[in-house]
Amino acid sequence: MSITGPHILTHLLLMKPPTSFVPNRSETEALTPRLHALLEAGREEAVRRRHALLVSVTFDCAAVLPRSIFHQAQPPRLLWHQPGEGMALVGVGSAASLTGFGEGRFTQVSVAYRRLVSEAQIDTCPTYPLAAPVALGGFAFDPPAPANPVWKAYPDALLILPRFLFTSAGHAAWCTINLQVSASCDPDTVTEDVAGELAELLSVDADPLGDRQPAILAPVNDPFGPWEQQVRDIVQEIQRGAVQKVVLARELHLRARADFDVDVALRRLAAAAGHCTLFALDVGSGCMIGATPERLIRLRGQTVQVDCLAGSTARGDTEHADRRLGEALLRSAKDRREHGLVVRTLREALSSYCLSLQVPEAPRLLRLPDVQHLHTPLQGALPAGSGILDLVARLHPTPGVGGVPRPEALALIRKQERLSRGWYAGPIGWIDMRGGGEFVVGIRSAVVNGSEAWLYAGCGIVKGSDPRSEYEESCLKLRPMLAALSETAS
Repeated sequence: MSITGPHILTHLLLMKPPTSFVPNRSETEALTPRLHALLEAGREEAVRRRHALLVSVTFDCAAVLPRSIFHQAQPPRLLWHQPGEGMALVGVGSAASLTGFGEGRFTQVSVAYRRLVSEAQIDTCPTYPLAAPVALGGFAFDPPAPANPVWKAYPDALLILPRFLFTSAGHAAWCTINLQVSASCDPDTVTEDVAGELAELLSVDADPLGDRQPAILAPVNDPFGPWEQQVRDIVQEIQRGAVQKVVLARELHLRARADFDVDVALRRLAAAAGHCTLFALDVGSGCMIGATPERLIRLRGQTVQVDCLAGSTARGDTEHADRRLGEALLRSAKDRREHGLVVRTLREALSSYCLSLQVPEAPRLLRLPDVQHLHTPLQGALPAGSGILDLVARLHPTPGVGGVPRPEALALIRKQERLSRGWYAGPIGWIDMRGGGEFVVGIRSAVVNGSEAWLYAGCGIVKGSDPRSEYEESCLKLRPMLAALSETAS
């Protein structure tokens, strides 16, 4: 039987087994003519405008594990997963790649994205909870910092509008197909190509098998001595009043006998994620992965949410020991001072934007498998028309990853750190066409490239900071990623 033209997508998708991430049958039967009609309309509009433009179609699906799609895909591939909230986005391929550079990187990609979607031909699904099309990506922590070959594939700003975006929320799921259409587009050929690509992506029905990593030859670690001197130098600057807080980061370099398995690492991170956001950005030369506990900002409608996270301690071996450590953290003058700087700075940054802002009087404990933090969530109401990237540009870097005051802290980071952070501690997230979205702080992260991996962790240095204690805290923060990349699961 030969099937061509607009019906091939329906035919191929209906051949998939019921356990796959496939459209509901009623949606599938309507999908092919929807896509074909959209391509026709896009081609006509491209002729009128004399340049290519975006078409986007969204349909509902039956869900599968997000990591299965990520595992099957080739770069570029992107994963955003919040297991605790039942929310996941998986992007495959690229319909558009938007880049920015320097201090103006947030504005550059924001303008480019708005221009792209303003001309788009969009056919969305009424049950889809976001405003399609949705772009995913991230930003460098500090563009003026020296270049680092580890991060060569990650520009100062990168937003990718995926060719295929799979979204799941609770028990519901959707797929969005994004395509650039020119005046020479052949809708029949494009529909057939999309069908083949989608069928290949849907060929994995379960989480990938296997749970072993290659043996690590040896970590190439910074010795304690240089770290000790860096902390002492920063504390001295704090004591003389040049700065109040500086976040100092360190890098752990791993080499293994064979290539690390990113999918195994993601499965392990997801199992221990809890309240964390799991992310992976594979752009073809290395893959950045992480499980961060810190939300930079979430914007849904006119409601904005921001996390203040600073002040850390270990978890106890027993319930009593764990409670004792948490209570000591809540009483710690040094940690409360550090946390207060974060809350005050973010509150001031949001106050000029928000119509109202709710700030709890005292921090609470956020308990993660290896570490517990002081945590204060902020929530406010924004005027209509606010965009998330405008707020990201205003908030980043927060005192939790940069310092206070920001310019002086960044200057000390550039002077003292023995590494270039790249996207570590930068904003990672997604944006929809109404300007809503969510970005997290890219901490508890690593870059994996073949048999090598670079892990990152940072500590807030304030008055009274002890180099040995801060070093031990950074080791706690490295544990989840080390466990994800170790030969066997701990």
